[in-house]
Amino acid sequence: MNGATLDVNAIRYPGEKGAFGVLLVGSFLTLAAFVVVLILAPQAGLVILFYAGLLLVVSWLAKVLAMASVRGHGIRVTENQYPAIHEYARHFAERLQLKKLPEVYVIQSTLMNAFATKVIGRRYVVLYSHLVDAALETGDYDEVAMILGHEMAHHAAGHVRWHAFLTLAFWLPFLHSFWSRRAEYTCDRAGMLLVNKLQPSLQGIVKLAVGRKLASSINLAALRQQKDQVSAEIGPKIVEIFSTHPLTIKRVVAMEEFAQAGSLR
Repeated sequence: MNGATLDVNAIRYPGEKGAFGVLLVGSFLTLAAFVVVLILAPQAGLVILFYAGLLLVVSWLAKVLAMASVRGHGIRVTENQYPAIHEYARHFAERLQLKKLPEVYVIQSTLMNAFATKVIGRRYVVLYSHLVDAALETGDYDEVAMILGHEMAHHAAGHVRWHAFLTLAFWLPFLHSFWSRRAEYTCDRAGMLLVNKLQPSLQGIVKLAVGRKLASSINLAALRQQKDQVSAEIGPKIVEIFSTHPLTIKRVVAMEEFAQAGSLR
């Protein structure tokens, strides 16, 4: 494995930093507006504070319980449990300059997916079992490693840390989703650079769309044509505007273009 450190800031997708900055300012403006209301109309401000606090507590508790379920029902990846995946996680944490290795879990699911989260100061990456099964069956861990690297990059890039706070700028329509989609592109780049292989990286993303069996027979040239067609239509554009993730076919093409620009060594 490549041992060079990877600076996520150097590979952030265009538009991510700008959107983050606007959302950050918007979120602080929301807090400032609340303080003004609290001063000028204390009764109304206290009512808002109560319901906002209640929503915050309920959301936090739901997140804590969800991760408690993962920790109780899932299997934690360690040096003695799925050691190949653990070695990738340890290596990626070093390259991404994470001070502490996130806890990695595998949970049962027929979906091909994964996610990163943070609860009570502890970082987590959760891999769905269907994604890991493919690696265990073939002995080729590059594809699941790319997804693992993608999720760990969310921690390194600060996406997990800031995600909830930035929702305070809810009055800026669609901007949070815009930022989130660019954050996904950034982490796609990071995952590919951590694995340092194009084909497994593309396959890792394609599997999220069509599953592990069909992904191996994907025609990338035809996929690029599909991407051009879809990008010219209004319907998919509207769907993407409301989505936190880019369209899968656009992610695959974006990764290929990034690699062709000389990013892989």
